[in-house]
Amino acid sequence: MKAWKVFIYLFTGESEFFVATILLVTFGTVLATSQSLNQLFGMYVHFSRMVFAMLIAMAIGGIAIQISTVKRLTDDYVGYVFSVISVVSNMILLFLEIFEMLVYGASWLGIELFGNQQISYNSFLSTLGLVIFGFSALVTAFSVLDLLNISFGDRE
Repeated sequence: MKAWKVFIYLFTGESEFFVATILLVTFGTVLATSQSLNQLFGMYVHFSRMVFAMLIAMAIGGIAIQISTVKRLTDDYVGYVFSVISVVSNMILLFLEIFEMLVYGASWLGIELFGNQQISYNSFLSTLGLVIFGFSALVTAFSVLDLLNISFGDRE
């Protein structure tokens, strides 16, 4: 593999895993402080299995891209299995986000976390949901291109 491809693959996998980790820590912190938020501001934070599943799928996709790249470098193994895992994980992530956006609209993240409270329609949460969607669409497209690159036998 060429050095720039290795860098791009590792950077994409690491950035996806990093974003997933930061969002998981933020999600856990908001849930851990939900009782305090209820007492201070009178708002309830709901545990969303859908958001949790999305973040786990994002983390799995990032790790799979990295393992595929390292396998191609060290073992001269193509990394086909891990690329497929990455594509499937990122497709599940994108499908869940599209489903949430069809059901709830652009403020899907706020509605999933806060229900029908006033804060759930905050423009910041809508923007954050759209940014997460754009990032996951970009990473899904990259993982599909990586799988196509491997499938057609380009090992350079």
